[in-house]
Amino acid sequence: MFDIVNIFLFLFAVFFAIGAYRLGLGSLTQPGPGFIIFFASIVLLLFCVYGFLSSKGDPPARLAFSGKGLKRVLLVLISLFLYAKFMPTVGYLLSTFVLTLFLLFLNGIKIYKAFALSVLTSLASWYAFSRLGSELPEGLISFLR
Repeated sequence: MFDIVNIFLFLFAVFFAIGAYRLGLGSLTQPGPGFIIFFASIVLLLFCVYGFLSSKGDPPARLAFSGKGLKRVLLVLISLFLYAKFMPTVGYLLSTFVLTLFLLFLNGIKIYKAFALSVLTSLASWYAFSRLGSELPEGLISFLR
């Protein structure tokens, strides 16, 4: 189904890919400030292209978000804002764990699976970013050093 959200996400991804490219990509061993944003935007672009190719071309009969869908979108946006706001104080690991747990729980994943996936996601992303040489905020767990 042809989707307004797909068009929005496509334009969003193009905007951020261009901005990230202007920031500088660097290399795999020395990533620049736009490295992660650029490649995340490319992944989003690929998903949007897949959505365009798999759609039947029928325009939507209603708006992209129903009342319940709009509430979920607002909850996600608020949680991302809070994540960005509190990450410097709370730290990367804990704030990423809480955000991932909330988002998975919001999507109906059982709490024990969401908990396990949140732990794995937090630790794996922290490990990947630290291997790339990124400095992530330690926050509350700085005593572990």
